[in-house]
Amino acid sequence: TVDAETAVALQLLLERAKGAKSAWAPWVETLPGRDELELPYFWPEADQQLLEGTTVGDAIEENREAPEEEFEQLASQGWGDKFPAGVFTLEGYEWAVGLVSARAVYADKVPGKYVLAPFVDAAFTGLPAAGKAEFYFDGMLRQPRVRVSAGAPGVKKGGVVGIDYGGKSCSKMLLKHGVCSTDAAAEGTYEVSFSVSPMYKFQDDKLDILEINNMPEELTVAFSASDFLS
Repeated sequence: TVDAETAVALQLLLERAKGAKSAWAPWVETLPGRDELELPYFWPEADQQLLEGTTVGDAIEENREAPEEEFEQLASQGWGDKFPAGVFTLEGYEWAVGLVSARAVYADKVPGKYVLAPFVDAAFTGLPAAGKAEFYFDGMLRQPRVRVSAGAPGVKKGGVVGIDYGGKSCSKMLLKHGVCSTDAAAEGTYEVSFSVSPMYKFQDDKLDILEINNMPEELTVAFSASDFLS
């Protein structure tokens, strides 16, 4: 009755509640807290204000009440009764959902298409690199496995393998994973969006003109640090 990301988050919350009795306890103990995830949604309000006027700041404002609404809906469905007392809280739910968003691996061969895997999740904590998170089945029994493989240049023994974030812009990377490349060599991209202001008195006329010309109501332009707008 819930989407895949929420299901994984609820399972994670339950495993943390089990403590040492969980089969995943050694891994769960290594996971960062809610505020340590570095996701902009969890930044102090003073830090969030520094993002005013950016797409990241707009996304935070638009989704500010979403976690609480989701939590209340789950609570109304009785999910809180499935956890020990004091475990199913809004802060705990936000932590679990945030961690799944930042570190889950996309796996198109399994129901729900999301997998949160111990150790592999750590590869999502660094700056973007050429490594790739892969889901596959192994052996005659087709056991599900997740691994991180280095990119074409490879990696030296003892080196760090980081994840390729799939061409996301810096803003999307920051929102979803809590990291952003500041390395010019990584060619980070940025987005600028244009739309007709709802405060404009002839907004409807402008939107009609856009529709007649098969143009979108909102235009987003992506560019990198080496580009320029003319």
